[in-house]
Amino acid sequence: MIVKRQEFIKRILTKLNRRRFLTYSGATLLSGCTPLSNPAETSRSWTAAGLNIGLRIGEVTASSAIAQFRTSVPVRGITGPVVTGQSQRVRLRIQAENSTTPDIITGWQTTEAENDFYTQFVLDGLNPGTVYGLSLEREDKNIPKPPVRYFKTASSKENNTAVLLAMTTCQHTSGEPTMRALQASAPDAVIFSGDNVYYDGMEYDWYARNVPECFEAYQKIFGLPAYRDIVSSLPTYFMKDDHDYRFDDAGPKSRGAWIPESRIEPGRSIITDRYEDENGAFVFDEGWIDHENGVRIFNTVYPSSDLPYRRFRRGKAVEFWLLEVREFRSPNDMPDGPDKTIWGPEQKAWLMEGLATSDAALKCVVSPTPMVGLDKDYKNDSHANKNGFMTEGRAFLDWLIETGLAKNTVILSGDRHWQYHAIYKGQIHELCCGAAAPDLVLDPIVMSAKDVTQPFFRSGAGWLEVVWQPTEGANIRLLDANGKPVYELPISRPS
Repeated sequence: MIVKRQEFIKRILTKLNRRRFLTYSGATLLSGCTPLSNPAETSRSWTAAGLNIGLRIGEVTASSAIAQFRTSVPVRGITGPVVTGQSQRVRLRIQAENSTTPDIITGWQTTEAENDFYTQFVLDGLNPGTVYGLSLEREDKNIPKPPVRYFKTASSKENNTAVLLAMTTCQHTSGEPTMRALQASAPDAVIFSGDNVYYDGMEYDWYARNVPECFEAYQKIFGLPAYRDIVSSLPTYFMKDDHDYRFDDAGPKSRGAWIPESRIEPGRSIITDRYEDENGAFVFDEGWIDHENGVRIFNTVYPSSDLPYRRFRRGKAVEFWLLEVREFRSPNDMPDGPDKTIWGPEQKAWLMEGLATSDAALKCVVSPTPMVGLDKDYKNDSHANKNGFMTEGRAFLDWLIETGLAKNTVILSGDRHWQYHAIYKGQIHELCCGAAAPDLVLDPIVMSAKDVTQPFFRSGAGWLEVVWQPTEGANIRLLDANGKPVYELPISRPS
């Protein structure tokens, strides 16, 4: 049911608590907006308008954003997540809230089968802390118009405004209720910190091995109503890890993955090794997508900046560094030492220089893989693994301590299928958001190690929040799948 403008505003505002008010209070519905009264109608409106994954706004800063979407065959009524793509000629019309200036109109783009009919528009020259309405226009006037997509740019660094950012990982069909709860919490934006799909299974009944299958894998998750709706209503920042890049623990030179022998796919699997243990028979399968296509597909299906590592500011107080952990890494099985790296020299220099020169009160280093939290001894995929990349990780953490940056820098990790808080040398805090999907939750790894303590760990789905209030400072919260806080860590307080 389509509701009138004032009725919609009243309905939204009556539901907002103080935290949610920060996000919506400035939003005035612009001409042409057709807000819908319930999630089911919202989802159907996107598919009916030939946008089966919705219209995403990503990489939002105080002056820019990226609009991205996939054009599909218009489908009315209830449909599955996978919809046939359709080439369309499209452009965007952008209007600022309460603005008397003419609309901004982009040039035309044609969506193409080579990119599974995805396209993106870079929006520059925007004003800080401003609500914009985004309308999609097509040359083919017979296709129904989608809803107007609203978003708000980040506040300028001179504005000490309240901040609420959410972070999530490990997505799956069972994660829809978590996405509904996360969307209802109305953060300023959401960081999807990797493992957004699983090409190599992980509780799915399918593998994605080649380019068409990997493109389809994203529809199978982000074409679901709850996933479509959250990315079509909140700004996002997408990061990749192993499973949404190639396969478990993959890097550029990785050859393949171990899979259960029972899941060999004749004509598709390339088997080069085999072993048996108490858990059954496993084979080494090299029939997977290569590095170049893994990177290309990820950059196609999400709003993507020029570099896979980037930083963004939220007002005066909070700054985020989003790290890339797959593209530049040394082989996992290389002996650990000063030359072994996950980040590569350019990203490492960029990170350290940025942290050293930033004047933000709270500095959040967001990594798809952990640096502190403990894991199984046989693992070699992260900075937290003693047989992995610990030399690079510990050198960075020690540098934070030596420079005094540890006082207001926190590590936020994805990857792990449980929530935790780990502390390095009593000074550097790392918190993991845990799996969004209940079907992907695993029991925590509880170990002891020199220089690392773990005051909190939890087996359960949920997400993480970064909260900044100008008069109260910063807190990192872990929440369950219903949005109930289960742990809170004060990080920084106003001076």
